[in-house]
Amino acid sequence: MRIAKKKVTPAAEVKPVSPEELTELKNYIKLFLKDISHTETALARDAEWNSKFSAIGKVVLIFLGAFVATKGAASQLLGANSIANTVIFTLAGLVIAVIAGLDAAFKWEKTSADLKGLAATCRVSILDGITDFQKSFGQPTNEQKRDALEKLLGSLTKNLEDIYSKSATLGINLAREVRHRRKKIEAQSDVFATYLVNENT
Repeated sequence: MRIAKKKVTPAAEVKPVSPEELTELKNYIKLFLKDISHTETALARDAEWNSKFSAIGKVVLIFLGAFVATKGAASQLLGANSIANTVIFTLAGLVIAVIAGLDAAFKWEKTSADLKGLAATCRVSILDGITDFQKSFGQPTNEQKRDALEKLLGSLTKNLEDIYSKSATLGINLAREVRHRRKKIEAQSDVFATYLVNENT
């Protein structure tokens, strides 16, 4: 009785990782790190504006609060029924109410602190990314280099998604701001390149 030999199917060959594939992955990570850097700049700028609004609002409230405290003395000087006295202190009270309302609505001080925290997260993410990026070069094979780079890309993607999500809850449209900053930098680079060409011709 003849026993049929079992046909062995050769295992699928694993396609080796080409240097071009690694270069493309490295360039993509570099662009990703630049976007995180642009994000950090946008967050730091927005944090600074919120901090300024908070400081100005506090100064104005302190000044107007002290001014309103002089209402009694002003009434004695100008008269309790003075129209000027009534208008001035009514306007002062209105400004106090408006500024206090804006501060309560936009929470400038808290928003500034939260944005600074997100900017710091961006900085840490960039530094960690650069470190892991350099470490990937020390891997012995292209496959291991690719795996390390893909792991890094996944980590950067998650970090950026978290930052965008948290900034959205603060009312910050990072996608628009980062896109605007990227275009501005590209425009500046084009102008500089044109200047160099003109200088060399």
